[in-house]
Amino acid sequence: MARILVVDDDAIVRHLLQIVLKQLGHEVVEAQNGREGLQHYQAEPAALVITDLHMPEMNGLQMIKEIRHGFPEAMIIAISADFRSSRAAVEALGVQGIFEKPFSLIALRDTVQELLQFSSQPCRDSGWKKDWPWEMAPENTRMVSHSS
Repeated sequence: MARILVVDDDAIVRHLLQIVLKQLGHEVVEAQNGREGLQHYQAEPAALVITDLHMPEMNGLQMIKEIRHGFPEAMIIAISADFRSSRAAVEALGVQGIFEKPFSLIALRDTVQELLQFSSQPCRDSGWKKDWPWEMAPENTRMVSHSS
């Protein structure tokens, strides 16, 4: 299956996500802050990054910016307990999903499966963003906050 990078300073959140993602057959790499996550991604890019925004050393927003700079096609899901001050910035960076804590693990699982299933299909042209489902009808988008 796919390699997924989970970046969160909360060990319990990382562990829960690891359980869900491994049950789907994915390889999970964990990082406890943005700097560590960026190092992992630069060493071996993952098919998907799931990152918290508020972390020590390097926050998730900074990490997303750095990943986007070197890897503009990276698929990223942002998770956070508080998007009030950062939602517009996160959306401007083109993340594929935003989940507000506490969120439904089922909704996150479904989004991960949709993104990875879609990314495994060849693009119909050279414009990678044109074929992504969130560019289509609103009923196909996952670019919304999810909470339980």
